Amino acid sequence: MLRYSQHMARNQPQINIRISPGLREELTIAAANSGRSLTAEVVARLEQSFKVDAKGLKIFDVAEEMGEKLTEVVAELEGLKVEQRLLRESLAVNSASGSAKPRNRKR
Repeated sequence: MLRYSQHMARNQPQINIRISPGLREELTIAAANSGRSLTAEVVARLEQSFKVDAKGLKIFDVAEEMGEKLTEVVAELEGLKVEQRLLRESLAVNSASGSAKPRNRKR
């Protein structure tokens, strides 16, 4: 593995960011485990985040499509619940008023 000093020159552009102490600790541990400096670990992780293969994009697209379908199903279910409530109310009113349709009786 390349170390920060081997592939990044000090004259490359710099950025300053604020991160939580917990995230810094996680990055420090990851850097130690991978044999990189903290800066090299951050750069490696950023570079990796931009390397999305076709599978990654496909999985993202499928997940997005599934989320949209789920939203549609939930909306349809809510509509069915309203329809069910209205039908029950209608049956209750008809039963209470005695106007429920009689069943076919044999004469």
